[in-house]
Amino acid sequence: MLGVYDTKYRDLWARPLTREILYQMSIYALAWRDAGTRVPAVVLYATQQARPDQELHLRLRGDDACRIVLRGVDWARAARCVQDRDGARGRTLAAQWVTPATSATPPT
Repeated sequence: MLGVYDTKYRDLWARPLTREILYQMSIYALAWRDAGTRVPAVVLYATQQARPDQELHLRLRGDDACRIVLRGVDWARAARCVQDRDGARGRTLAAQWVTPATSATPPT
């Protein structure tokens, strides 16, 4: 999936999204397009539990909406793939991280 991806080592489900992270991801979402279509800015953040994607929409007057997706990544599972040197499992897990958002749950 095309998008702008960034990682944060802060559980954005358990701790609030900071103004600085939101500003950074907003710039990414506003700046990038593919063939004239906006691509999402996706934040991959470390978490210890499965969490649904959270999605924010940013719209400037007279322009298409931008998407910012907050996606939890099970860091323990990723670490096991690295430790086990299981490339197939690691590739499958990484592919899940870059799939389109599955829900549009507003952040709390």
